[in-house]
Amino acid sequence: MLFKVQYQHHKKYIKHNGSAYDDLIKDVKQKFGISPDHNIYLADETGTEVDEDVFADIIEQKPDTLWTIVDAVAITDPPANITSPSANETETLSLHSVASSSDTQPSDSDGPFLSPKRARSVDHSQEAKEEHFYDAEGNSGYIAWRLKTVQRNNRCSRTTTSEATCERRGPGTQRAFFTSEMQLEGDRCQEAISFLKHCLDPEQVAAKMKSTFQYRQKMIHDPEKSSSVISLFPRFLDTKGLVLQDFELLFGVETASKLLEKWDSCLKQKVIQEAKALTQSLHLSCLIQSAELQCNTSHGATDWDSEMSSLLLLVYLLPPPSSGNKKVVKISVREAVDRVVKFHKSCCSFEEVLGSTQTTQPYILAVGTSKSSIHEYYIVLDGQLIPCMAKSSLSAFDELFKTHYVFGISYDAALHNMFTFLQTTIYNIDVGITHESPRIGDLRAKVLN
Repeated sequence: MLFKVQYQHHKKYIKHNGSAYDDLIKDVKQKFGISPDHNIYLADETGTEVDEDVFADIIEQKPDTLWTIVDAVAITDPPANITSPSANETETLSLHSVASSSDTQPSDSDGPFLSPKRARSVDHSQEAKEEHFYDAEGNSGYIAWRLKTVQRNNRCSRTTTSEATCERRGPGTQRAFFTSEMQLEGDRCQEAISFLKHCLDPEQVAAKMKSTFQYRQKMIHDPEKSSSVISLFPRFLDTKGLVLQDFELLFGVETASKLLEKWDSCLKQKVIQEAKALTQSLHLSCLIQSAELQCNTSHGATDWDSEMSSLLLLVYLLPPPSSGNKKVVKISVREAVDRVVKFHKSCCSFEEVLGSTQTTQPYILAVGTSKSSIHEYYIVLDGQLIPCMAKSSLSAFDELFKTHYVFGISYDAALHNMFTFLQTTIYNIDVGITHESPRIGDLRAKVLN
């Protein structure tokens, strides 16, 4: 990828693979001969500073941007011979008060009041005195410096406040229980757990699972016990509906029904329209075409049905992060889609697909004769199959989301934006107190309006 970069009126093209902010900064320093220890940042064509967390979004939307390299020192250090207001003074700058103060000649003890970028002779003309405070030609002077400092401090303050308020809340957060069901404790709870290991009657299993819900949630949020939940409660592996039941006990029926109520009625078509505005690839175009088909029988053997295709468009609209944590392996959107659902031909052995799976994150295993003709859905968790109550791809997707909360499993890093969007926009869980990327807020505004 070629980037157009300008530094001190010199423009150059820089060839850079990928869109990692830190790597581009290193390439820029090398290209322009800037010291590696020198602190610089990128600004777009409007002069707005571009942070690392929005850089990837901007180059995707405006790939032809002329990037300007700015010396960070120039706006963080006050100009020479200028006294900065004290820390206790307000951060709001009054242009009227500054203009008024320019009528007063600085005293000899204060030294000459000069422009930060170039020294000028002090005279008593109105033009010279005003230039001390603002040089329109060089965009310098006290006013320019002070405004930049105030904006930078305000941005840091907003970031600190946002990080303090918006936490990484999600499936791993321990919560107060929504259920009013009587919960067993002590020996009675242990008896119920022992009973569950041998009972196969669905009604009795459901009742005992309800009464041991609190015990199970405490296990899930205990790092030493969380990995043994399924072995202690093996009915998850042969009784349908237990994941749905635990999620309802955790959040209530109203929250549990959100996706099934909202998707077809008001969200699906808007998601398809937003996906059409993206740069089209062969796989994305196929998903959009499949999502718009109403009759599943017209699908090809390689296409998911309309519901699943429309849901998978969310991965394209909220793709894996392209920069940030360098320890996380970056994957393509197509690879991220495969982490949501996999197809398994009904005539083949489960051992083959489970043995080839490397991820420990839950995903949907759709079993049928073709992707558009699925007979059974499972959630694969740690190499084990949890049967879904679902008979449709939308319901299976609903169970996949809920599995994260029922077992306290963090979202897959590549799918974090997609699942967080579902969490806050559709299920309305931890709204306003969950950290979200700007892309999530933008998509929510588009699909809900």
